[in-house]
Amino acid sequence: MDSAARPREEESAKDSSFAAGLDEQFNKYRLAQELRAMREKAGLSQKQLAERVHTKQPSIARLERARVLPKLDFLQRVARPLGTEVVVSFRRVHPVGRRSRAASASR
Repeated sequence: MDSAARPREEESAKDSSFAAGLDEQFNKYRLAQELRAMREKAGLSQKQLAERVHTKQPSIARLERARVLPKLDFLQRVARPLGTEVVVSFRRVHPVGRRSRAASASR
């Protein structure tokens, strides 16, 4: 591999890791907004929800401000008093800048 190709590969790796970080932050923020909206729709204060979840109000506040990425069991505990359930799924993601094996093999 020539030396000119290495910086491009490193740059591409940095770009994809940056994009992955942005996706994670966006998902955390979207989850926080959704939880807050559900809590407000249920007519509960953060303190009331915290009492029903058997935690403290600052934990709910951190969750709603997207300060933490909560554990699944905590989300399940929060979902119950809101009359909801947590649904987890996987989906295939195609990283930016990666070639398929077929394209790599043909070179």
